[in-house]
Amino acid sequence: MSALIEILNMPARKTTFKELEKRLSLAQSTTVGLISRLEQKKLVSVSRDRDDKRIKYVEITSLGEKFCNEARQEMEDTERKLLENLSAGEAETLLSLLKKVNLIIKEL
Repeated sequence: MSALIEILNMPARKTTFKELEKRLSLAQSTTVGLISRLEQKKLVSVSRDRDDKRIKYVEITSLGEKFCNEARQEMEDTERKLLENLSAGEAETLLSLLKKVNLIIKEL
């Protein structure tokens, strides 16, 4: 999911394999496998640079965009359900703590 979101957030909804590797902090082989699986599901398309055949691009498809939008909506619905019984202060504290935990996990 994070790979799709990264591609979706790119200006042309397209990026190189190398740039995606850097953004996700993944090894080349892991990135290739991930993109291959997403391509099989028709969530992304892969193309080569016209001038330099070593450069491969990955672009999100309309199906990939739809998948991301539906997943984002589900996450927002879940978040709303989780927070609806909390006070504003409790919700703010919970979100702050979750952000902190997320940062710690990323540093591991």
